[in-house]
Amino acid sequence: MKHYLTIIRKSEFTDLFKFGYQFINSDAVAEFDGNIVGLQDNEELRDKLFSKVNPFDYSFTLVIIHFQSSLDIPNKVNIEDVLHIYPLDHEAKREIEISFDTRIRIESPIWNQQVHNLQEHFLFENSKKGASNVWRSLRLEPSIEDVSSIVTNSDIKELVHEAFCDLRPEGTLSFWVYLLRYERHGFFPKSSLGYFYDLVNIFVNFKSKKEQDPEIIETTGIYGLLEHLEVERVSEIFEYLYEQQIGKNFIDQVNDCSSIPNVSKIAILFLILKENCKDGLKLDSATNKILDYAKDLYPQEFIYAVYLIGIYLGHDHTFECMYEQLPLPIFKEKTCVIDSPQSAINKDVSAPSSVDSNNIQEHPISKDNSHKPSVEPTLFDHDEAFNEEASAKVFPIKMRKKGRNGKLAGGKPKLVSKEEYYKNYNNLIQQGYVEVKK
Repeated sequence: MKHYLTIIRKSEFTDLFKFGYQFINSDAVAEFDGNIVGLQDNEELRDKLFSKVNPFDYSFTLVIIHFQSSLDIPNKVNIEDVLHIYPLDHEAKREIEISFDTRIRIESPIWNQQVHNLQEHFLFENSKKGASNVWRSLRLEPSIEDVSSIVTNSDIKELVHEAFCDLRPEGTLSFWVYLLRYERHGFFPKSSLGYFYDLVNIFVNFKSKKEQDPEIIETTGIYGLLEHLEVERVSEIFEYLYEQQIGKNFIDQVNDCSSIPNVSKIAILFLILKENCKDGLKLDSATNKILDYAKDLYPQEFIYAVYLIGIYLGHDHTFECMYEQLPLPIFKEKTCVIDSPQSAINKDVSAPSSVDSNNIQEHPISKDNSHKPSVEPTLFDHDEAFNEEASAKVFPIKMRKKGRNGKLAGGKPKLVSKEEYYKNYNNLIQQGYVEVKK
């Protein structure tokens, strides 16, 4: 009798125990000499065994079984031939011992660290699949291979490692890692100008080789230039910066962070798209407007920005959209009309009268967080978000006027009663008031 290891689902073992036998994938079986003690150091056998594992959410969904068989390539296991059951890690051991028959002995895990490695590998594949999903959803040209060089596999592995281990970027990493891992913590303007403050913060992080507090960037010359800026459209901001020596030097330095042309424009478009995709990729009318706007603004840079969005969102936050846009062959026939991806990318759609296609702040967006980049919502989008958030507010609400430079006015804040808040919210916003927490 020969000794084998294979990985099966916990539910499959339940059936094996109940019915007495289970057919298995012979390609996912690894033969060994039966010496359990030496297994931990047998990396070749470990890698062969785990190479056929499908993605899973929790380590307790799988078990490793050690069984005997007289066959050279076994494709069936009988319960009486199973010698040991190994969980993937210690957490799985605790969960399985609770759910399995109390007579069954669960051994200690052989390769406890391998679960961590597997999860990072799955996250890597998840990110790459996200980019592919976006490409298929939007039916983009050129080929995805033509733009995938913007981030290397090493960059993506660094991203998923940090995300999995709850780490922040630090050290000599690519500019794209600092961009993709960036989170806004500063009270920057909610208009398009706010994304340029973000870009300054990201560039400082990249040059410092670690994330810096937003207050640090206030000491830079480019920050002072942005503070006195009176234009708000993305294209106008870039034009203004190129006309100023400090601004031109900054843009040139950002563009030198990668061999990909126009890094600064790619980064700005990515930040715009990222804000609109906080709940995942959805090709609704609001997202289509943002996509049309970004594509018309900088067509070449748009392609790279969309690829980065796919990496950032991953498969988990893009597959629903892709399934709808294909659609999947197994889906029922549609009984209602949905937005076409062509309207998002390939159609020459004029911007509605309520949307200035040169000013991103006129596009609809979801939440009203004063410290996050945002744009003015349309009335259509406003009601649902307004009613949902207002119901949880404590009145009176404190509001202050915000100047063109994004800074809040001094003095005492305006106290707004519940009645005035519901009745005159739009007027207050148009007058430049924003909610403040302090």
